[in-house]
Amino acid sequence: YSDFLAAMLNSRIQLSDGLLQSAFKRFDADHSGYITVDNVQTVMGHAFDAKKAQSLISEADITMDGQISYQEFVTYVTGERGKYKSPTVPDDREKPACCTIC
Repeated sequence: YSDFLAAMLNSRIQLSDGLLQSAFKRFDADHSGYITVDNVQTVMGHAFDAKKAQSLISEADITMDGQISYQEFVTYVTGERGKYKSPTVPDDREKPACCTIC
C-alpha cells in the first residue's frame, strides 16, 4: 500500500512539473527562457496593457531584473517564495557582509 501511495505521489509531482513547464512555455512567447512584459501582452492580447503586464511581472520577479525565469515562475505559482534560491547566491551564508539585499 505504501509503495502504491509513493508511486501515485511521484506521478502527481511529475504531472505538476509538466503542467508548470507547459504554462511557462506558453507565456515565454519568444522562447527566450524568460517571461517579459512583451510576452504577457502577446499571450493576453492587446486588452492587457503594458501597465498591467508590468504589474504582473513585478509580482513574480524575485530577482527584480524585469523578467521572470522558470524558477521564479514555479516559486510564484506554487506559493513557495520563501524557498526560492537565487542561482547566483545559493544561500544566506554566501552573501557579502556589506550588502543586505543581494
